[in-house]
Amino acid sequence: MFKKSSLALAVAGFAFAGSAMAAPSVDLYGRIDLGVEYYSDEDGVGSDLFEGMQATVGNSDDRDFSMTNGNNSRLGVKGSEKLDSGLTLAYQYEMRIDSLTNGKAPGTRHAWLSIAKGPHMLKVGAQDNYLTQYGGFNAQISEVHGFGAYYYTTCAMPGSMSCTFRTNSTISYTFGGGAFSGDTFTATVAAHIAEDNRKFGPEGDEQTANVAGITGMTAGAEVNLGALAITGAYQTSMVSEAEDFEGDLTAPSVMSLGARYAVMDGFNLGFNYQLLDRDLDENSERNSWVVGGDYQLTENVHFHAGFGAGSDDDDNAQQLDSNLFAQIIYSTSDSSHVRLELEQVTYSSDTDALEGDAMIALVSFRQGF
Repeated sequence: MFKKSSLALAVAGFAFAGSAMAAPSVDLYGRIDLGVEYYSDEDGVGSDLFEGMQATVGNSDDRDFSMTNGNNSRLGVKGSEKLDSGLTLAYQYEMRIDSLTNGKAPGTRHAWLSIAKGPHMLKVGAQDNYLTQYGGFNAQISEVHGFGAYYYTTCAMPGSMSCTFRTNSTISYTFGGGAFSGDTFTATVAAHIAEDNRKFGPEGDEQTANVAGITGMTAGAEVNLGALAITGAYQTSMVSEAEDFEGDLTAPSVMSLGARYAVMDGFNLGFNYQLLDRDLDENSERNSWVVGGDYQLTENVHFHAGFGAGSDDDDNAQQLDSNLFAQIIYSTSDSSHVRLELEQVTYSSDTDALEGDAMIALVSFRQGF
């Protein structure tokens, strides 16, 4: 307890030393995002498309369609304060809201505090996944569906690093403005604290398998050369087995390399490659790649599409033969839009039960404030 209390007091003292206690700015915001979704998966292989994400009772191939708020409805508050010392304090708290009144409790999307001065920023709390920021978003920027190739490699990671765009319990340091800032060079290093959800023991009496304090690390960087951005990231699990745990926990990792190019105003192309190492004795690696682009067709119409694929060292596992996706957004105002999203995947495998196709289509409306 002494160590944790001392650290908290030290951080607080550093932030407020010699500073006036003025109230920070407050920006209340939110949106409702609702849609109707059709899901086709006769072969039962489409789990990487996240069927019925946030839907009332979950979508399936058996249903004609389902309602969904896949790009979470949300309510948040954020703000910042410039101190006399030259430090800038900022915060954000954002809740995920179940706008389908299914009785689900609100969940946390973002909850962080930051301290910044010049090009340096320290951020603590639930925040963006920097594996996605420094690579995943190069070619995949759909609102809900269009991330099959990304999930194909990242879902093997433990805790909130798995299949995600945000991580919980994270401490990060960023030099520069961060991904997509346009800075000549920017980089982030993040530590994920006690974020491994693997358990062992009998049901009802499970224990934490990984007792490491830092259970994961992520590092990402971006270099901007005019219209060309080059990105790289690495995310890894870190393990320390509990005393009563028998065996060795794996420490999977994902490496990401990519680029994006602004062809002209409103027209962008991107590429990303990811390599997963599951930390196994054999058949340990799985890879995926994706190319995509987006184009502002008119003042109100934006189009995005791409293609990805991937392969696994294990011939009996799913091989991602193709991942097609597209999205078109029509802005009805500065704060609202209607969009159509489509995604399709095809898998092959030496295991017949893992072969097949799946497709999903979503029409959504969003109103923000």
